[in-house]
Amino acid sequence: MAEPRAFEAVEFEVVGEIPMVELEEQLRNVTLRKSSVRPYENATFAVRYFTYEEAAPMSLFVTTEQMDRHRRIGANLLAQGQPTQLNMVRGLILEGGPKGRQGLIPPIVETFEPEDITYVIDGSHRTNGGRWAGIEGFVAVHITGIRPDCPPYAFPNTWEEVRELPEKPDDPSIMKNYREPDHPYRLYRDFEPINGSTPRVEGQ
Repeated sequence: MAEPRAFEAVEFEVVGEIPMVELEEQLRNVTLRKSSVRPYENATFAVRYFTYEEAAPMSLFVTTEQMDRHRRIGANLLAQGQPTQLNMVRGLILEGGPKGRQGLIPPIVETFEPEDITYVIDGSHRTNGGRWAGIEGFVAVHITGIRPDCPPYAFPNTWEEVRELPEKPDDPSIMKNYREPDHPYRLYRDFEPINGSTPRVEGQ
């Protein structure tokens, strides 16, 4: 993904901010999908810089459509004097695009201590785009102290394994290395109320 450039026309307008203290509270209340379990209820949150060697991706693909969308958002943020998606230290509220009003938060990186793994659980398109553009790292919300019975819903893979595809594949095995292939989203963190993220397998 090329470096975003500022456009004259603003498609995504910044209409508000989400301070880190408010974002932390929202994340603490995130539940597993279709569940009342809160994996972050006693977690610790920190905004920090990661190199790509320090956190692995958790997706085997990105779509061209979403890569282009984040490219346009990055350009619009620059046009409004805002940091782009890999340099955010707080959340933003955007107005525009097909989704209308939506939240935009930094990428989310978890460290699941029982397995000693650190991975990007939200923000795959942005982080892969930065890596392909030659950027050395990114700012993310780092979450530790996750409930030990809430491991990531997929196993991390390498950055080199990620492919850009024209559209979402039909075969779930091409998407991620799911921990529970028969129930791939049982452990999915439901970020939809915060930033609109939803599972990539319909009906899950």
